[in-house]
Amino acid sequence: MIPILLDSTKTIQQLVNDKTNGIGRLTRCVRCEVTEERNGSYTLELDYPVEGDHFSDIKPGGVVRVRANPDDPLQLFRIQKISKPMKGNITIFANHISYDLTKVSVLPFDSNGAAATFAQIKSKMIGGNDFSLFTDITNSTSLFSNDKPQSFRALMGGQEGSMIDIFGGELKWDNNKVSLLANRGKDNGLTIAYGKNLTDINQEENIESMYTAVLPYIIDSNQKAIVGDLQTIISTDEPKILNLDLSSEFQNTNESGEDVPPTKEEINAKAQEYILKNDLVSPKVSISVSFVDLSQFDEFKEVLPLLKLGLCDTVKVKFDKLGVSASAKMIKYVYDSLLERYVSIEIGDAKSTLEGTIVAIPEENKSQIEQATGFLDGTIAAFTGIIANGLGLFVTRKPVGTDGGYQIYLHNKPTLAESQYQWTINSSGFAVSKDYGKTWSAGFTADGDAVFNSLSANAIYALSIFGSVITFGDPDGVNVVANTTPDNGGIQFTGSGKIHFNTSGEFRAENRGTSNILANQILMYRSSNNSLFYLTNRSMQDQDANKISMISQGDWNAIRLDNNDDGNEVNSIQLSTAGSKSDINLWNYIPGTKNAANSFVMGCDGGNTFLNLTNYDSNGNQKCGIYFKENGTFTISSNTGGTSQVYTDTGGNLTVFGNNSLNLVSQNYYVVIHSGGIARRCVWKTINGETVLCGEA
Repeated sequence: MIPILLDSTKTIQQLVNDKTNGIGRLTRCVRCEVTEERNGSYTLELDYPVEGDHFSDIKPGGVVRVRANPDDPLQLFRIQKISKPMKGNITIFANHISYDLTKVSVLPFDSNGAAATFAQIKSKMIGGNDFSLFTDITNSTSLFSNDKPQSFRALMGGQEGSMIDIFGGELKWDNNKVSLLANRGKDNGLTIAYGKNLTDINQEENIESMYTAVLPYIIDSNQKAIVGDLQTIISTDEPKILNLDLSSEFQNTNESGEDVPPTKEEINAKAQEYILKNDLVSPKVSISVSFVDLSQFDEFKEVLPLLKLGLCDTVKVKFDKLGVSASAKMIKYVYDSLLERYVSIEIGDAKSTLEGTIVAIPEENKSQIEQATGFLDGTIAAFTGIIANGLGLFVTRKPVGTDGGYQIYLHNKPTLAESQYQWTINSSGFAVSKDYGKTWSAGFTADGDAVFNSLSANAIYALSIFGSVITFGDPDGVNVVANTTPDNGGIQFTGSGKIHFNTSGEFRAENRGTSNILANQILMYRSSNNSLFYLTNRSMQDQDANKISMISQGDWNAIRLDNNDDGNEVNSIQLSTAGSKSDINLWNYIPGTKNAANSFVMGCDGGNTFLNLTNYDSNGNQKCGIYFKENGTFTISSNTGGTSQVYTDTGGNLTVFGNNSLNLVSQNYYVVIHSGGIARRCVWKTINGETVLCGEA
């Protein structure tokens, strides 16, 4: 929909009730995107040209009405900031109208239960009279305390002791209606099969944080391991076991200094406490889906059901290779209000709230991560966090051969046998194992071959790159560039289709069917004198079915639309211009031939204009037509069974010509009739009160 600029002098309730176009529609809007996060921000960005309608009425504090998502009524946003014009456009930054509640103060109070707390907030609000409050949370016992005056939105969430912190739930902002709901969204039964519907490199990293069993142990004062029983959390075909060191949980000596190690039962009990406090079996879900990108590919149909999601709706993410699944919610969306469709959505861990996660980055390391800038920000930050939280390693050397050389091992436990993570180096290379040295899943050889899970770099130089998916672009999805050097033939992508562009100025995109028959084609070409653009659709008989052509050759420019049958033109429209000439041509052809059946031509040649309608026979011969010229003359002509014409000259005389058998010429108030080779002039006379045409003697 087109955004509507409203009169901000009205009250919020008046604006909600206003169904008019207000000050006016921002018809020249070029971008209008709404972003909303679960229990978070709700904002609008809008790009508008400085020459657009109502530009002078756009001011901070103004109110814009837009469609914010597929489900809710039109929403109000208040303009907070307007950027300086760039390339003729400004960017408007606006917040949802509910942000007005940041200026509403709530006096101190104490209450029990969610409903009672909402009632107290409403009664203690100073301002915000146009807003209504609602909650369906049935908690009636939890104590809520507001010990100082503070803003309404601060009480809702984002701080310790807020409504969300005490009662949980999910906020819904619907213009001036504020709701705290136990579940804002719904579970529509949608399941995303990881590795089928979508693939996300971060997803694999999140899988590494889940385990299906725990094997607890402690290291006693003699550096000997006491191992408890395997604590199975869920049964899977391929269990993932967490080796849990609980040494710090026990005092191994008594007051006399005697060694008193814990029993196996005590170790098992501590392991169960750890399992209860930490969710080890649910993979953490973090998925981003960009519909703008996916809509161009076959994979789009796999995630098409995601278009039906609303904020806080629940989906199930299934990890077949692990035999487990995790519940997740839509936690963020970006919505194109002009096109009324999602630009992107994010699906995240349903258990995520405003509180922090169990495993957090230590404060002393946060500054290192926050300072990471540039193209690799996210990767560098994650890598910094991993290294900053790492532990020390143990070293083992094993003799190799008889020349005195060693193979060196680094490992995460005192002995190699108990170390799940191992690093080794020898004359052949460097390798890493995550399964007690059974397989070496990463590293590089002395010959220069390398194995990695993922590689991040500012630049990669290669003669050949092989892979099922290659994505160009930076993490923000802008400045997507594929460069080609001047001395090569271009860049080409092939498969069921082909994309090819080269340094000669040609771009070609093709889509092919299962038998490799061309189905659709885009061709763009530029030379020193010509600029061409073709969009072609092919039939099942491998013939051109439809075609759009845009051509520029010298001073001649044309746009042409053709509809074909078995490669032959059936209908055609052409708009062209060359110097002082311009034409619009419509042709209809006889199916199966290249012969015209009908044509319609409008043209201008300098100061001369004309309009022609022509009909042809099956052999392409002109049979009849109507012709108009800029000098005011017109001709109606028929060639069926002879030649017949009706035409005017510049003197205003009318001639009817019928195959030499009958000619009528109207001149100066009399009529000359030619018939059978005899000419007679006739004049108008009044006889018995009637006007008749009479021949002169």
